[in-house]
Amino acid sequence: MTLGPGYINRNNCDELYPIIKQQKTEIASLSKEILDVQKECTQNSLQREREIREIVLHLEAEIDKMGKLQTARIYRKETIRDTVQNGGDTIMRVESSQIRVISPDLSGMRKSLKCLKDKLGTK
Repeated sequence: MTLGPGYINRNNCDELYPIIKQQKTEIASLSKEILDVQKECTQNSLQREREIREIVLHLEAEIDKMGKLQTARIYRKETIRDTVQNGGDTIMRVESSQIRVISPDLSGMRKSLKCLKDKLGTK
């Protein structure tokens, strides 16, 4: 096959150069847009992590306060009623009251907060 000057002149790529240039510009614009969105997502994620970290520290401080307060004790009164037979025919009713002091158990909350802090990477 022989290519002549008429065929070569008809098949030059001059009309493709503007299309290629436009596509390069479009690709560069889309790449910049992707980078901007990634940056925004990263910033939002970091901001949310900071907020969670602040909440964890606040909750930890509140738990420490609760643990130190003596007024955080819960008083529970129990009344026990029982009947006792005395001497065959006589039935006596016996009642006794007990007051128990129950200190709040905050160990589960502390453990959960420690786990959350570890996941957040805070010491």
